[in-house]
Amino acid sequence: MPGTSAGEPSGRRQGPGGDRVDALGRCARLAAAAASAAEVLEAAWSALGPHDLVLLAPGLGAPLRRTADGLEPAVLEVAEALGPEPQQLDGLWWVAERWPSGGLLAAGSTQRPGPDDLAMLSAVGQVCGLALAGLRLRRTVEAAAAFGAARDRAAVLAALTGLLVPACGQWCAVHLLDASRARLELAAVAHADPAEQQALEAFLDGFPVSLAAAGTPVVPAPDALTVPLGALGSSFGSVTVCDPGRPLPPAVVELVEEVARHAAVALHHAAGIAASRSVAESLQRALLPGSLPELPGVEVAAHYAPGGSGARGDWYDAFELPGGRLGFAVGDTMGRGVAAAAAMGQARAALRGFALEGHGPAELLRRLDGVVSAFDEPSLTTCVYAVYDPVARRMTAACAGHLPPLLVDGDGGGYLDVEVGVPLGAGGMRPGAYADTVVTVHPGTTVLLFTDGLLRHFGGAAGADGRTGGQADGLVEGAEGARAAVLRAAGGAVDRPVAELVERVLREVPGGADAPDDVALVALRAAVAEPVDPAGARSLEIELPASLQAARIARARVLAALTGWGHGGSDDAGGPGGFEAVDAVVLLTDELVTNAVVHAQSPLRLQVRATGTYLRVSVTDESPRLPSPRGNGVEEGSQPLDAVPEGGRGLRLVDLLASRWGVEPLPVGKRIWFEVELHEPDPR
Repeated sequence: MPGTSAGEPSGRRQGPGGDRVDALGRCARLAAAAASAAEVLEAAWSALGPHDLVLLAPGLGAPLRRTADGLEPAVLEVAEALGPEPQQLDGLWWVAERWPSGGLLAAGSTQRPGPDDLAMLSAVGQVCGLALAGLRLRRTVEAAAAFGAARDRAAVLAALTGLLVPACGQWCAVHLLDASRARLELAAVAHADPAEQQALEAFLDGFPVSLAAAGTPVVPAPDALTVPLGALGSSFGSVTVCDPGRPLPPAVVELVEEVARHAAVALHHAAGIAASRSVAESLQRALLPGSLPELPGVEVAAHYAPGGSGARGDWYDAFELPGGRLGFAVGDTMGRGVAAAAAMGQARAALRGFALEGHGPAELLRRLDGVVSAFDEPSLTTCVYAVYDPVARRMTAACAGHLPPLLVDGDGGGYLDVEVGVPLGAGGMRPGAYADTVVTVHPGTTVLLFTDGLLRHFGGAAGADGRTGGQADGLVEGAEGARAAVLRAAGGAVDRPVAELVERVLREVPGGADAPDDVALVALRAAVAEPVDPAGARSLEIELPASLQAARIARARVLAALTGWGHGGSDDAGGPGGFEAVDAVVLLTDELVTNAVVHAQSPLRLQVRATGTYLRVSVTDESPRLPSPRGNGVEEGSQPLDAVPEGGRGLRLVDLLASRWGVEPLPVGKRIWFEVELHEPDPR
């Protein structure tokens, strides 16, 4: 170029072409590392010297002009009029180097270029052409990466329009088949000028698009192109690119088609993910309780919502236990999708089964660990399970790698101090792996069990699989944030319905696509008033002395109560071996009271409760020594009854004659209970 001849400024031609080689080397190195058309232009500027340059890079943005004052948009008409022969335009001599893809590098100078200048421009132009080819390849790779990171249709469409506008045209539109697959509907629009976006969208929304347009590429005009979107031999949409007034060069057409192929695969994949997510969420919801139990003395509320990336295996359960007690739990099963939902369903079903057998929380988790460990696919599950007795106002809880229960009352709230055992499926079946914690739940107190999705919103750290854990600071922060949110929702009022409290807490948690994780929550509120037995329930409660007279008093009072309630006779036969139910109840009551007098040597409390279907008897003493029942027992560390120092004949009879039985540790002492199924009392 003029100014680069021998002896001219910049010293590019000093010696036998050495500086020219250096200039081309610098240009090649810059072009090889270029990430944009502007950087390619900068490489050419470095090689050719301080002259006006114009770069037309199809598929990589609008034409650019590099002057001594910097970069500015090029006048396209001027650039397209240039060729290899020098032309004088606007006071400058221009010459251009073109390549087959439609790219152009033009240089302008105040002096007419000579042969050496043209050769130099040709060499630099070839290097820039290779750089632009590399940039187009890089753009294709970027498209693949952008679509690979998109997990739903909206993200794929955003990536598609972002790659095409303004790189390939002033605007683009995407049409996809509707739910009925009968017609194409507008799915996305993008315009380089935000002010034109709304008007373009309104126009295209009412513009009919033929299904045939989705089958093969169509060129409706020189400045527009419609490319089909399809995968696995099936077309489901099209993408249209338009650059008004500018014919689309072959390189742009190739780039649009390549991007469309990647987009079609990504859209097909996103549709599969959405379908799988829908199935998983439907399965998950179907496996959760259809309704919550209604028990006297307690309110229950629950909530479940999948995260933005789909169901991850969070679950809850709440159900009535014999004796008017409430069993409730939350858990988090590892994984996501259908597999996690299926594992969750198995774990929840097993938990409820063990609970209805009469196992207490710690023993239940020990047994449940064996079930989870036997799953075909490894599936660690964290869980906290609790049993609440609204009559005694006591809750027993055990934890397997999960967050402890949160208790909130009018004075504040805090997490229950429980022993956190290993997650289910990690080998916790050994005796003592889980421990019961017993606490008195005062009137108006709310107990909440929830999964770590709540903590993640309030600051809990998450691992690579999306589960909270392993980052202690984040876990503590999230737990404290969740506690504060519950306290704000409670507002110090113990009479607010528990369902309202749950709703107020969840207002602070994002839902839908913005939710970072699943949230499962179950809450109970201990009634302020004394619980009232449901219709048909009868109860008896008496204090007994720590003397041998206690058994005689207990037999007489229980027999009189059952007779008065209408139970007795051959219709009540329910005990094995021909025992009538009433006879079995009186005998077992005698054995438990005698056993407590002999071994506990403390005052006793006898409670009897009967409904139309079962009768429950419990004996409470102040001895901390716990028998270790087998069969239907609930304590961990079970051992044969003949090896149990406390219990002897009494517990063997209970094991034989009762429908179910168990032992509950208390803050002071323990409660041994049994249940016998009954028929409806004789109305006569």
